[in-house]
Amino acid sequence: NTLRELLRAQGEAKQAIRSAVADRQLGPLSTALKRGSEVELAETDEDMKVGRELEARLTAEDAAEAELAAAVEASDMAALEAALAGADGMSPPLVETVPDSESLPKARKLLAKLKEIAACKAELADACASAKFGPLSGAIRKAAELGIETGPEIEKARALMEELGAQFEQLKALEDACNAFDRPGIEAALKKCEEMGLGKEETCAHGKATLDKMGKQDDVADRLAAATEARDKDMLKALLAEAESLNLEARKDKADAATKATAVLSQLKKEEELAAAIRAAVKSLDAEALAAATEKA
Repeated sequence: NTLRELLRAQGEAKQAIRSAVADRQLGPLSTALKRGSEVELAETDEDMKVGRELEARLTAEDAAEAELAAAVEASDMAALEAALAGADGMSPPLVETVPDSESLPKARKLLAKLKEIAACKAELADACASAKFGPLSGAIRKAAELGIETGPEIEKARALMEELGAQFEQLKALEDACNAFDRPGIEAALKKCEEMGLGKEETCAHGKATLDKMGKQDDVADRLAAATEARDKDMLKALLAEAESLNLEARKDKADAATKATAVLSQLKKEEELAAAIRAAVKSLDAEALAAATEKA
């Protein structure tokens, strides 16, 4: 009877391990493996081996996610590069086993932006060396888009621009209107530039492009509001990506649409994760995990 009970307990433990492996939930898996050890399942048992390997992988994934999140929080280029190298160097890479990771895309986006900022500062220095309006205007505009407001590079570029005279004043008015997404201001400045013979300047082309971009921003903001109201996860993801590509957050009058959409999308993800955690806890008969999950609900 004692042997029969032990074999029955071992069979139940093996089934719990298999279920936890299928669900890829670290908590239930660790609980199942602990139970396997308690009922004397050998570490060489195939289910125990598979479970231990996955437990190590899930632990490594959590550590990689934590390192990525810390690097993002610190906004440190070297830390971001190291964390991303670690995540990509895992076998298989983190992105393949955790496709819904939030830290990984955030880290890639931030690293790309930091590299853009470094490149922009180098461009500002080159533009100052050229002392020409076109390169200066373009570099300053790019700095504004990247949020570079202070620093020796941008300050020197602005000071040099001040020396370029009346043409600068008018083109700067156009630049300011573009940076503020002021549609009437852009239209008025473009007309004045044409009258002053500046119509072929790159800044004027940028002004026209900004008007076109604003039309697209208005459209995506309207569609975001509709998708937010409908709580459409897939549409929200697609539209937020489109909004990011259009730099919608720079539009003070439209950025709220993206903010609300991001909040709703995050809530939808949390609801899905909570439902998954509850299902996993029920499958593994993990009362502690189930209680924790239902408490969150």
